[in-house]
Amino acid sequence: MNSAGTLRIGAPSGAGQSLYLGIFETGDFLPQATVNGVTCALSVSHRDNDLTEFRAALPTAAFGWPQLEVTIRNSRPLLFGYAEVR
Repeated sequence: MNSAGTLRIGAPSGAGQSLYLGIFETGDFLPQATVNGVTCALSVSHRDNDLTEFRAALPTAAFGWPQLEVTIRNSRPLLFGYAEVR
């Protein structure tokens, strides 16, 4: 992924679910994410070996959306791993 990338995934199936992003990088970095145009604050939920996992609380309205369009931005290229709602 260069400085920005966009993907689409299914919306949450229940209240209280979050968006998780896995990126193959363990340095000190914090990308920015928007979900359907809404900025979501990312926090590191896990960092180990070659992977950093970020968590973002989803907007309350996300439960009613048919899908999520997630845009990830960073100041330098990253090796994207996964996105999931759980």
